[in-house]
Amino acid sequence: MDFIHPLANEYAQKYSSATPVYLTTIYEETLANHAHAHLQSSWTQGGFLSLISKLIQPNFILEIGSFTGFSAMCLAEGLSTNG
Repeated sequence: MDFIHPLANEYAQKYSSATPVYLTTIYEETLANHAHAHLQSSWTQGGFLSLISKLIQPNFILEIGSFTGFSAMCLAEGLSTNG
């Protein structure tokens, strides 16, 4: 089930900034090799998590139920220097 309209998702992917190689690698590896790859957060969701984390700059992040780590790594992009 998609909660984001496909046209909105396409627009976000087209005009969002470049994704770091380490995130691209884990995302594509999961899609290619995992039987339940549809459970992974989308590029749009990962970018949103990264943005929120960069705005807040938390010292701690707790993600419960991490799948292959894509969303956790997106969140980690905004950790403070003491995080």
